[in-house]
Amino acid sequence: MKKIIISLFILSSIYAQKHSLISVSGTKYRGRIISGTKASGSGIFTVKTHKSPDGKDRYGYKYEGEFVGRKFHGSGTFTYPNGNRYTGEFENGRFQGYGEYYYKNGSVFKGRWAFDKKNGFGILTKSDGTVQSGIWEHDYYKLDQSGNSVIKSTKEDLKYTKPKHPAFLIIDNLQLIEPSGNKSLDAMEKGTITFDLLNKGKGYASNMKVTATSLTFGKNIDYIDTIILKKLDSKSSETINIPISADKNVKTENREFKIDITEHFGFDADPAVISFTTTAFVPSDLQIEKIIVDDDEDGDSFGNENGNIEPGESIEIVVRLKNLGGGIARNVKATVVLSEINNNLTYPDDGKVYNLGSIASGESKEMSFYFFTNKRYDQESLPISIKLTGPIGVEEKTLSLGLMIAQKGTNSERKMETVMTKDGKEINGIIIKKDSNHIWMEDLDGKTIKISVDEIEFIRSYRKM
Repeated sequence: MKKIIISLFILSSIYAQKHSLISVSGTKYRGRIISGTKASGSGIFTVKTHKSPDGKDRYGYKYEGEFVGRKFHGSGTFTYPNGNRYTGEFENGRFQGYGEYYYKNGSVFKGRWAFDKKNGFGILTKSDGTVQSGIWEHDYYKLDQSGNSVIKSTKEDLKYTKPKHPAFLIIDNLQLIEPSGNKSLDAMEKGTITFDLLNKGKGYASNMKVTATSLTFGKNIDYIDTIILKKLDSKSSETINIPISADKNVKTENREFKIDITEHFGFDADPAVISFTTTAFVPSDLQIEKIIVDDDEDGDSFGNENGNIEPGESIEIVVRLKNLGGGIARNVKATVVLSEINNNLTYPDDGKVYNLGSIASGESKEMSFYFFTNKRYDQESLPISIKLTGPIGVEEKTLSLGLMIAQKGTNSERKMETVMTKDGKEINGIIIKKDSNHIWMEDLDGKTIKISVDEIEFIRSYRKM
């Protein structure tokens, strides 16, 4: 398909009224315009026909529908001078989303488009009777991935023989299947309307057309509206799967779909209706709930088992993540990130991806890893974070673990602190961990004390041999 780029007029301050405009070249616009140079609105845009020296039409295109910023955007119909016509969704001047393309020779394609080409599931019914139903890539028919029997035959093959006994078709076990299990099609979720098509009659059924029709008004849902079955034998069944998905902007509301099945010889099934809800997008919020430090001699850890991170030890870390948001986080992946390069700090599994799956609202999941330092590591903090990617509808985020080194040893120089609280209490020792709300100190008796930041008047540091 030849790519065509057409720009609308640059309009002056014309408000949202109906207008009829004609350019010098004969290009016309009639419809509603919103003010500003980047025109938006809806109407009919026509380019005057011009013939090239070979006598063929090179222009003469017509668009009727919505546009934004001088580009076709929204729902509309684009008609070529040769009679071919596209009706469906546009984005930034291109065929994008669901659309139907009608060829002047009688062929029709109904399905998904991306960047002006057939991409995704679609059905092409050619003028000679050939039907191609399945997956398309860049305008090319690839393979049948619908999960159903598909007609791939010529018109000659479609000369069906009437059975000696009638077929009796029944729609059974009609339901929506979706991955979250909440019986609702959530924003950015892919599901399936599925049912069993039973033939309880004594004769076979031929050339069945399954049609799904939305009975409720609502946008932001994509589904396949037509599936063709070539034959269904007597006393047999076929499971029909209709892919359906919701985008991020879907609203919480009730939906109804009608399923119709027609048969070549009139042995149609009684229609059936399925009702379900769609659920608007609710963001997730993954945060660190708990961090466990393990320095025993089991597994990958090796240390003195005091629960502190000290130079020369191998440390196992368990991070518990909790979803504090109202929505489910799906396909969560985590990686351990070192924000600074230090030759005295080693994370052996650099690049490893931890697949955490889905984390529901209020649910927690754990991941564990290990690292080690040598005795030359002289920094107070460890630049280790967790990078989270993959939660649908949520941008990636990096969470610092706030890990600190607890420097110990009788012969090494030790950094000592005196913490003076607002009520006049003095605490002497070593700060072994801190975050935005608390600090943890090991006092001179070896006891760990947790102190709220709000209680601290000041901290004084000094060195002691």
